[in-house]
Amino acid sequence: MIVYFDASALVKRYVEEEGSALVRDLLTSEPIAATSVISLLELPNVRLRRRERITCNEEERLREGYELQVTYRFAPPESGQRLREADVVAGGQPLLRLLYAPAATIAYINHGWKYECRPQGFLIDLDSGELLTDSAVETPRPASASEATPPESLRLWVWETQDLLLVRFLNPELRENDVVQTSLQYALQRGIEQTFQLEERELGVARLGEGPWKSLLFYEAAEGSLGVLRRLMDEPSALSEVAQSALAICHYNPDGTEQARACQQACYECLLSYTNQLEANLLNRQAIRDLLQQLTACQVQPRLSSHRSEERRSYEEHLAYLRARTQSALERNFLEFLEQHGYRLPADAQKSLAEPRCIADFFYQPNVLVFCDGPPHDTSHQRRIDEQQRRELVACGYRVVVIRWDQDFHQQVRAYPEIFGLSRTARPGS
Repeated sequence: MIVYFDASALVKRYVEEEGSALVRDLLTSEPIAATSVISLLELPNVRLRRRERITCNEEERLREGYELQVTYRFAPPESGQRLREADVVAGGQPLLRLLYAPAATIAYINHGWKYECRPQGFLIDLDSGELLTDSAVETPRPASASEATPPESLRLWVWETQDLLLVRFLNPELRENDVVQTSLQYALQRGIEQTFQLEERELGVARLGEGPWKSLLFYEAAEGSLGVLRRLMDEPSALSEVAQSALAICHYNPDGTEQARACQQACYECLLSYTNQLEANLLNRQAIRDLLQQLTACQVQPRLSSHRSEERRSYEEHLAYLRARTQSALERNFLEFLEQHGYRLPADAQKSLAEPRCIADFFYQPNVLVFCDGPPHDTSHQRRIDEQQRRELVACGYRVVVIRWDQDFHQQVRAYPEIFGLSRTARPGS
């Protein structure tokens, strides 16, 4: 049975009921105390009837239409899809927290007509599958239908599988400012569309959550995965390029000065569109100028966790953890090289394996073992031991990468971009 939980302090989402088991929020790991449980009816196919005298005014249709909501669910852990977190840092100050979830389920829930006094939902005849109007409900039913199932009020929903990216403010003042949230929502959407040459309907965005979990939800609305949201996590300059595009769209030069013929707060050349006219009072390009300028010089620093702990650490915290576990000068030098040139950091150091029995210098999720071979590994005896041991590791399903002390780190790392990623700009002071 599919149920939808409205948890006041958490990001709203739907979950699957598992008997009487306590359901936990997948983002915060907190138990979800449901203040309301809402029954949903999936709507895969519909049959329509022609209706006369409908309005063609899009603004009027949106104003008088349905109350729609976008929710999500992460892919189950057994699917092998892993959540990835990162901090967006500018000038040494964390601004945003990113969470990328591949192959997530995006659900669109229709709660019923807007501005109606009666309870939300739609009256559904469960015998025929018809959606009933108020007049149809009030019509006396024939005696033959006395034993039929009474109509039930249900919310309608459809779903699809897409990649998503959650963007959360770390500054409480910005997080609680609806003007900043809404303006940044559409500025980043326009910036992503322009940077990656997307059509307007290929990228969806919604505001979700309450309190510290207020987030902007970006999801790929096109058929199949475009890979755009993943690039914001992987590519060194992707998010800063998006911010530069958004700044220009909002009529600002790179230095923050006004462009010629700039609007006052929002216009149809920057933040306004025919789909967000009802939010015009929450759009103000001036409210996000400074934030966009900071994002043009930002760095996306992944948050990592080791196999010893599920707790995710900031980039600096994880780097300190790895440094404390290194046991040779070569390991420390290699770790410093990764940090200085912005390559991905290992998930763990000194990873102990039971079979075959060995200790890898570094470990990358899900199955990559990195060995840093110094001069002691150049003897013929040690080479035979290493070769035998590493053949056994490969047979057990591990991928083995050897970093040599007498070869250039740059060349060795560039041979494995799928493991170490692309080099980012060196951080100040590195």
